[in-house]
Amino acid sequence: MRRVFITIIAFSGLLLSCVKQPEPVVVPQPLPFSFDGNLLRIDSLMQHDADSALVLLLDKACLVPTGCDDLSDSGKACIAAADANDDYRSLLISEALYKTGNAQLNRFRSVETCHGASLQEAVRCFDSLAAQYPGSDDIVVLSARAHYMNGVGFYENDSVVEACREYLKTLEIMENRFDESELVGYKAKFMCLTYNRLAELFSDQFMAEQSIFFGKKALHYCKIEPTSKYGAANLLCKIVNNYNILQQYDTACYYYHKAMEFLPDTNNLVYRDLIANMAVSSYFCGHEAEQTLRMLKQITNQTEDKDEISTRYLTIGSIYYKESLFDTAIIYLKQVFDNKTDVVDKYQSASFLVDIYKKQGDTINLSKYEKYLADISSSHYSNMMHVSYLNDIFHDYLEKQQEKNIPDKRKSIWIT
Repeated sequence: MRRVFITIIAFSGLLLSCVKQPEPVVVPQPLPFSFDGNLLRIDSLMQHDADSALVLLLDKACLVPTGCDDLSDSGKACIAAADANDDYRSLLISEALYKTGNAQLNRFRSVETCHGASLQEAVRCFDSLAAQYPGSDDIVVLSARAHYMNGVGFYENDSVVEACREYLKTLEIMENRFDESELVGYKAKFMCLTYNRLAELFSDQFMAEQSIFFGKKALHYCKIEPTSKYGAANLLCKIVNNYNILQQYDTACYYYHKAMEFLPDTNNLVYRDLIANMAVSSYFCGHEAEQTLRMLKQITNQTEDKDEISTRYLTIGSIYYKESLFDTAIIYLKQVFDNKTDVVDKYQSASFLVDIYKKQGDTINLSKYEKYLADISSSHYSNMMHVSYLNDIFHDYLEKQQEKNIPDKRKSIWIT
């Protein structure tokens, strides 16, 4: 009888151990300092006027906090506030530089000759503060923003894999701290922008399926908090383009019509990109080339932007190439090669021109474009390594997402 009693107690203990215990409640702890009111106002200004915000930030970049000389508790708090505000200013400078189309000048040093914090120091600062004060939503968001801007800096320096890691770290910070219901307003917009950066990064590496995955995630948050009046339509346009790359034209057509529903007007780049994508899709579905080319030329005439015109010329030239109308194709493709700065577009136009000149036996022109392709191919191995690493990172992310959605295994065993 005693043995049975002990067995029952042991079994009961096992059952209790298999029941998921409630997670400890995080009690918000107040920060021992406040952020500078001027910086907070500049942060708010930057959301709609980044140029003015950058001017104000550069004016303040060399300010040195005073009154923090003693080592009392108040003095230590003052020093902590000065350091955190310095890091906050550095983060804001990075964001303002990015939003105004400037390079990340303060990743490892302060702007110009100042001796303030760098972006790298800001990342460490806000990560540390987020660990010390996990209940402070503002600090958690600043930590995520710092990693996002660090990703921008890596991307600008062609460190694609590191940029991807930083964007995913940004998402991890936000998703671990906030429930889905809390990701609204600015937080939803921030999530959309981060997912969109990942979608663009994977698209640049011709990883269409992964780009679609992140693009749809970005679209989810863009519907909650639009990034602009063209935000959702622009995301859908990119999704359409990636489905075209995968030759899934029916699905591309579905998202094309969805994008059209989100467009408030037709006098914009997103509309023209959508028309171009669907024209190409229709062509590969069997529509006549003449009809497709007419549509592409019509939207090309609707803009004076040279870069956009070159993009349209690449599409037009590729269709003439596929129709074996080589002389006409050369006219468009050479303009792309001569005017485009985008390496992918130049490479594609050069590839078509090499094949055309081979068929025509034009060895002089052939050697010019073959040399360009040979020079570009020297970086091919590096790009393939990027794709491999990015694919690993993507699958790691998916596994983590699945783990979040799997119920506690021990509990499910006893329920069943």
